[in-house]
Amino acid sequence: MANSEYDQLSSVYDVWSAADPVAEPTISFYKEVVHNVPGPILELGIGTGRIAIELMKIGKNIIGIDISQKMLDVCKKKATKMNLLNNLTLSKQDMRDFILNDKVKIAILPFRTLGHLLTFHDKRDMFHSVANSLESGGLFIFDHYVFSLEWAQKYHGVPRLMSIMKDAENDLEIYIYDIYLSVMSGMLFA
Repeated sequence: MANSEYDQLSSVYDVWSAADPVAEPTISFYKEVVHNVPGPILELGIGTGRIAIELMKIGKNIIGIDISQKMLDVCKKKATKMNLLNNLTLSKQDMRDFILNDKVKIAILPFRTLGHLLTFHDKRDMFHSVANSLESGGLFIFDHYVFSLEWAQKYHGVPRLMSIMKDAENDLEIYIYDIYLSVMSGMLFA
């Protein structure tokens, strides 16, 4: 996805992601994992701060990196509204080649964000940047899909309704259109 596509998702991302069955378990997992980790936590692909906000609520300081300025703007607005802005440092950078001022003990890449890096080189560059950002003995934690060929064949090319947003003027239906077989093929042969 290009930067502009992420910008376009910024206004609906929270509603769309909340419809995912792993949304709440993902938040719970990262809250548990970082609970006893001192110092700031680096979140790559912070987006609208959906997970970062929950981590800041338990007293964590977050350094958030994202390629989309509009996603970062939503994150900042949410943190400001909840009086958490002092716990947040945001930076518009690409996770493939970011640079931090100081190293961190832990970096996270939640909610299958690794899947947005479609080539081997993109993933390699991101892992290299993460390694350069971690203190000696630091942790990098991410989650991703466990691929199921049967599921991918069933839903390949099939639009599925994820969520409906209603306001006074509009009803917005959010669909996901899965192209897993094409993406997987591209990853396998990159």
